[in-house]
Parts: sequence; C-alpha cells; structure tokens
Amino acid sequence: MTYILKNKSKSNFTIIDNNFLNDSNLSLAAKGLGSFLLAKPSNWIINPTQISKEAGIGRDALKKIMNDLIINGYMYKSRHVIFAKKGEQSVFYHISDCKDKLYNEVILKEIEIQSSQLPLPAIENPLTELPTTENPIYTNDIIYKEDFNKENKKTTNSNLHDYLDTYLDISTKENLLKIRPNITSDEFVSLYNRCLEEEKGGYTRSANACLILALKNRWNFRTKEKNPASVDEKIHKALKSKVSYYFALHKEAGVNLEDVVELFRKECSRYSPDIVSTYEKLLVAPH
Repeated sequence: MTYILKNKSKSNFTIIDNNFLNDSNLSLAAKGLGSFLLAKPSNWIINPTQISKEAGIGRDALKKIMNDLIINGYMYKSRHVIFAKKGEQSVFYHISDCKDKLYNEVILKEIEIQSSQLPLPAIENPLTELPTTENPIYTNDIIYKEDFNKENKKTTNSNLHDYLDTYLDISTKENLLKIRPNITSDEFVSLYNRCLEEEKGGYTRSANACLILALKNRWNFRTKEKNPASVDEKIHKALKSKVSYYFALHKEAGVNLEDVVELFRKECSRYSPDIVSTYEKLLVAPH
C-alpha cells in the first residue's frame, strides 16, 4: 500500500534538495518556512513583516525560525545601501536549499565587496603562505581570553570540530574544513587570532570572513604581529607570581599541597602546558 502519494506535476512545482529537507539540525518549522520561500520567484523580496501577516505568526516566533535557517547556513542576512535614500541601510535575506551555493554566490561575494570598500593602508605583513605548526604566525602557544572574548578550551585534533563550533558559525566552519581539512588547533588559533586583530583594527567587518579569505590566500594582513618575546615575558612574570601565591597558600594557610597544585593547574589552564609544567615543578620543589 502506498502511504505517500506524490503528484508528478509538469508545471507550477518546486524542486528542493533533499539534503535540506532531511537536515536533522533544522526544525520542522524552519523546513516549512524554507520550502515556502523556495517556492517563490528568485526576485521575490523576503519581507518578514509580510510573511508574519500572511502566515499568522508573531514576529518573535518568525525571527526564531529564520535564525534557525541562518545558523544552519541556509539563509543569509545581507545589508546594502539603498542609494535612492542616501545613507540608509536596508536588510535583505537570501535563502537556498544548498549551503555551498548560498555561500559562494552571495556571502563570499559580499565579503569581498565589503573588504574592498574598507580603507587600505600600506600593507606591511602580507600573508604569502599559510602558517604551519613549524612556522606559526604566533610563536607562543597561548590564547588570550581578550583575543577571543571567550574562555579558551584545551583542545586536541580529535575534538577540533567541537572546538571550531565554539568560535565559528556552521557555514564558516564547513568552508574552513573544505579549504583546509587537515588544519590543526594550533594553526587555527594562530590564524584566527590574526583575523581578530584585523577586525579590531577596522580592516574587516568580520573575523570569520577574513579567516576564509586568508585560507584562500586572498587576504593581506595590515596589522602587525605581536612581539612573541614581550608576550612570553608577561607569561613568565604571571606564572612566577602564581607560584609564590600558591606556595604561600600551602605553607602559611596549611592547604594540602595536592589541592594547591590542582588549583594552580586550573588557573593556568590557558597557558602552554610545557611552561606550566616547568613552574609546577618549582611549586612542589622543597624550598
């Protein structure tokens, strides 16, 4: 017995990629809205207010569904200047049932246009080759909390995908892994830190966009690299101070040495394990 009856229409029908319809990351509501929009003409302007009225759904609920599509890489929120009203910005939405098509035909092109419109000072540090573990952009292997604005997490190559999820949206992550499938955590950290510096310096509006272009050797860095020597000096100074503090905590406050070492390790988790190990030996050594 047939339970799903399909009408083989010769006109007035829509073809939608099954990968979109079967994507387990998308809610049923997102698939429904996506299918509704994909059935519209290609020049149909996606207007949330209009959709909200037609579908009888609240703006907040619609926004949540649209964000589901955006987060999973099927919809893109674009900003353009409307020259008829000088200086006024308007938001446009693009949707596709294929993430790659949306990224390559809309997102990447807009990234390149935006980058070309930014002021271009003299290029002092062009990236002629991608960093490797033997030749990283930053020779120190510490990730500063202020660089990422998030707490650094210890990583290995085995959990690289989870690590990338912490900092990148799905579309950027997928494109990164297509361009550099064998990228290591250290390589990513070095390059992404550099892209964040570009964003802070006003040379790009998006560190993620800068990252993809840099991976394709299509981005010239304008910001100067940090001085590894000065960074290392600060690290050693900080660790010496922590050793003194925790040694006093053990000797004067009577806290168990094993507990002190555990606290020391947790507080120093954002530093290089090799450097921390050296100072841990000083902490437990007889004084």
